[in-house]
Amino acid sequence: GLLAIIARAGHTGHSNGSIYDRHAQTVQAPRGLTADHMQKTSHNGWLLIGIIALLCALETWAYHSFGKHSQTEVPHYGLNIQEVRQYMAAHPNLVVVDVRTQHEFSGSHMPGAINMPLFLLYSQAASLPNDRPILLTDIASARARQACKLLRRLRPDIAEMYYVNGRLLSLPVAGVTADIFSP
Repeated sequence: GLLAIIARAGHTGHSNGSIYDRHAQTVQAPRGLTADHMQKTSHNGWLLIGIIALLCALETWAYHSFGKHSQTEVPHYGLNIQEVRQYMAAHPNLVVVDVRTQHEFSGSHMPGAINMPLFLLYSQAASLPNDRPILLTDIASARARQACKLLRRLRPDIAEMYYVNGRLLSLPVAGVTADIFSP
């Protein structure tokens, strides 16, 4: 294998100093290099790779220990069912944004909600008012939570923005309990 080639390299070098001997079909060491020198060079290469790996590990540790994480948590912007009921009663000018697809929205949606699918949110964020509270919703809470995180970055001028955290079955709408998703 490789050790035989390295060991042979010190004894079968060509006069032209070539690295490849096409007749012997083996790799030859350049003139002047011995097997010991090749072994030391190989050892130094592994040492360099080890040092680079250690530096990468240290950088990753430092980032996770002291750096600002890119995926910030927003649990304090999530409202549970009871909090949503209270918030809707206290804010009659609330803008409800349903972040499901248009197909899902057309099947059923919260009365008065506007449809702004999550995948279009980036391009449509500017159309949301900044002087009214925003409540983001979907059938569960995953997309609404993602939408809240995205809108907090895109529209920091919107002071009141929350998402529905959990599955909703019914909410009071205009003082009457109604299904949150109506046809």
